[in-house]
Amino acid sequence: MTTSLERRASREHLRCYELDKSPDDALDPLRRPSSPPIVTEEQAKRRRSRKPFIMLHDQGFTLFKPWGPRVTVGEAVIPSDINVGPALIGNIRRTARGARLEISVKRFAVTPAQRFEVARAVVGLTAFIIAPLLIAGLNPIAIGFAAFMLFGVLSSVLLYRRRQRADDIRALFAIVEGAFGPLELPAASDSPRRRDHPPDPDA
Repeated sequence: MTTSLERRASREHLRCYELDKSPDDALDPLRRPSSPPIVTEEQAKRRRSRKPFIMLHDQGFTLFKPWGPRVTVGEAVIPSDINVGPALIGNIRRTARGARLEISVKRFAVTPAQRFEVARAVVGLTAFIIAPLLIAGLNPIAIGFAAFMLFGVLSSVLLYRRRQRADDIRALFAIVEGAFGPLELPAASDSPRRRDHPPDPDA
């Protein structure tokens, strides 16, 4: 079914699976009972679970791994409100042999259920950062304080739980490999190859 896997240098984290299926049938492996559930947009808006789930779109899918909030809803709007997990984006391209599944990483993927909370947090943080400029004008101290706050927010969002984010991305790739086949990149070549299964000891 799956014959190759490659990573393109022009776009970090992009992997491509060549499938001998039509584009209409290319996503059938994701519909196995062992795969994460496939949900609609409306179902995703109500979904509060932290377990992975899949949303299909016209040209592929998005595999989410949501994170829970670091603070309870209603507490202060601070950087800890912005706590979203990663996702894999899969896009289907038609090829002469069938279809190509292109998979890229989205390190910060807001789920439909998180959109309002994240939008509220961004608005609150923006107001908090620019407040010194509105109060004191373009004063060097106010500019420095606003820049310090912006740096602190970005550092908090980008650096928080980096190891878990990396582990979650590997777990999402494992889900994709479980559906489309065990594949790997050769160590010293750009040519894709199939990973050999270990020999059967009973054979």
